[in-house]
Order: sequence, then C-alpha cells, then structure tokens
Amino acid sequence: AWVDRGDISARSALLEQVNSENLAIRIAAVRALGPLGSQDEMNLLIARLQADRDEAEAAADALVLLPEDEVDIQLLKRFSTFEDPPAADLAGILARRYYEAAIPFMLQAALRDDQVGRRSIRALATLAQPSDVPELIALLDLVPVRFRRGIEQAAAAAMLRSEESPPSLAPVLGSLEDASPENRISLLRIAGAVGGPEAAGVLDDIYRTGDEDDREMISQIVATWPSESYVDLMLQVANDTADETLRAQLIDACADQAREWRWGQPDRATELLKSLVPLAITIEEKLSILDAADNIVTWDALAIVQSFESEPGMEEEAIAASERLADRLHQRPPETTPAK
Repeated sequence: AWVDRGDISARSALLEQVNSENLAIRIAAVRALGPLGSQDEMNLLIARLQADRDEAEAAADALVLLPEDEVDIQLLKRFSTFEDPPAADLAGILARRYYEAAIPFMLQAALRDDQVGRRSIRALATLAQPSDVPELIALLDLVPVRFRRGIEQAAAAAMLRSEESPPSLAPVLGSLEDASPENRISLLRIAGAVGGPEAAGVLDDIYRTGDEDDREMISQIVATWPSESYVDLMLQVANDTADETLRAQLIDACADQAREWRWGQPDRATELLKSLVPLAITIEEKLSILDAADNIVTWDALAIVQSFESEPGMEEEAIAASERLADRLHQRPPETTPAK
C-alpha cells in the first residue's frame, strides 16, 4: 500500500522491516525500498543481492527502481571495480536501468573469464548500440570461447537498434573477408540474426557456392533465425536436407510465415504452402501445413486442405478444416468467389 501511494515517509518503517525474521515481510520491505528509497539505501540493497534467491531478486528489483540519477553513477563506480560480488549482479541491474554510460566498462569486463564477464556480455545485449558493433566484433578474438555466442547475440541486438530498417550489415560484411574460420561463422550468425534482404543474399550465395560445411552452417542459421527474407532459402534447405529434424523445423517455420501473411498477403501465403506440400513427409509436417492453410481464406488454401482428406491419419482433421474454410469462403462477398 505504501508503494501504491508513493509514501516516502514510510522509509523508516521499511528499514525496520528489512530485518524482519518473517521472510515474506522482509522481501516485501526490500522490494518496496526501490520506489520509496534513495541513494542512502543503495549499499543495503547491494548487500542483499547475496541473500537467498527471492530476497536477492527483490533487492535487484529495488535497485532498478531507485529513482535518483546519482544512483546510476554510484552503481557504475561499484561495477567498474569488477569485484564480485557484487559486480556480476550490478551488470544486469545497470542494463535494466538502461544506463548506457556503463557500456565501455562492460566491453572491458567482457574480457574476463568469470561471472562478471559473462553477465556483462549479457547486459550488452540490452544496452549496446549500433556504434558499438565494431568493438563487439573485435571482441570475438579476445573473449573466452564459451562467451562467443553471447558476443554474437549482443552484436545482433545492437545492430537491430539501428534506425535503419533493415539495419546495414556493413560492420559484419566488412570483417567477413579476412575473418578466421571461427570468426566467419560468428559473423554469419550475426548476419543471420539481424536478417533482411542483404543477409538473405549473403547466406544464399554461400549456401549455393560453398562446401558441405558451409551448407550445413547456413542451414542451421536459417533454421535458428527464420524470417520472411529467408523463405526461398528455407524452402531450398528443406528440400535438400536429409536431416528430418531440420526439415520439420523449417516446414514449421515456413507455415508460421504463411500465417503471418494470411491477412495482408493471402495469395503469397497460399503459394508458400503449395511449395511446402511436396516437401512434407511425416504426418506432423503435413498437419503443420494443414493448420496454416486452415487460417488462410482463399480458394487455393481450401484446395490444399482438401488434398489432405485422403491422407491416412489426417482424414478427420482435414475434412473438418475443409468444412470450416468452405463456410468462411462462402460468407465472403460474391466477387471473391471464383467465376464458373
């Protein structure tokens, strides 16, 4: 109730309750110190980050909500010592406070092979900006191997904060030609996560001209980050692969894309599903296509649904979907019905 009223005068009462023997009361008091507290409570809350999980989470939430700008500066001073505890926890708290002045310190901390390094890289995925991407790419050669995926995620997230849509891949492509084999994989994964026509062109070219390892890498990238820009490549990989799990994953992803197109681009959605039908082998893959077609109100989608009515194990679902879709089609204005 104190928090709801914004009753700052309640701070003294809360400071008494943070030491209560009752855990629930203690947690509530610690959390309430966020909106009602000040810089004076910062050290108390930092100390509670080492308490049991629920109380530590309450302390982290409170530190995120402390209202004074000076708190950001003091938290950064504590973090910049890289002394843990509390530096690892403070990385996440600074990220949740969106304090971009912490970015240079987090880039430095990323070199550490410990929790401070790992949590700083995770925080950079929240804070880093497009201008930080070259430095993030440079870190690929410097960070512990087990932290490379985190750097990839942070770089992609930073690029996606660009005002350009889709973001330019210049920082990635500019580093690709001279990259080591390990960095080349990371750079292509970053491009894949960012997406867009430029990324699709790069990935498609490597898939079609590269060796078997390249094709496998690109296959995994488009399966991990499926997008509208990758539809043609996803279809190609699904057709080429002998990996049943990968094929099913790509068919599901393409079916999801068809659902996204069902309102604004229903004909395009239907054409995509038509392309999927000959690729589907298992009943699960066919059911994925059926479910997507059931959501697209076109006559061609109805034909796709009806084509599954004689499939063993799918008869009941396909007939029911055909009836639903036919009803919706006949409810549309007359001009949408095909001429006889």
